[in-house]
Amino acid sequence: MENLQSKQDFGQTTEATLPLTLSERRAFMKLPLLERQQILASQVKEMLEHYENSHEWRELEAGDIIDY
Repeated sequence: MENLQSKQDFGQTTEATLPLTLSERRAFMKLPLLERQQILASQVKEMLEHYENSHEWRELEAGDIIDY
């Protein structure tokens, strides 16, 4: 039987652990709904901070649109 990872393990994903394996995805889906929602909410907060503090992604969208 697969070991379910703790909430902290899922909430602390890094580029080194992405993409998640199929077994990791299944383990996440086996968690109670409330716990999954809490994990996703914490990831949303992290991404919000990232996009608010990072201007690199804005530069990518600032270029001219070229039709060929």
